[in-house]
Amino acid sequence: MALEVLDVATSTDRYHNTLGLKLAWALGFKNIEVEGDCLLLVNLLQRKHNEDGEDILFNYLRKICHRSWTVARSYIVIGVNGTTDALAKL
Repeated sequence: MALEVLDVATSTDRYHNTLGLKLAWALGFKNIEVEGDCLLLVNLLQRKHNEDGEDILFNYLRKICHRSWTVARSYIVIGVNGTTDALAKL
């Protein structure tokens, strides 16, 4: 996998996932479901180990996901979640 593809495909998703998960952790949530339309990011986060060339934010996001809580990640097709689409276009 080319690092450039990862950066372009997931930079915004990684940033927003990190912010959301940090907030959920701070508020004490123990079971989280993260839905996203970036299949690449969903698949990469399910791996337990970091790969060479991954950036700091991605490594941090993976560490957050593997804290002592449950984070379920699932892929949704763009356009299926109308509320999310509307918010993304604001």
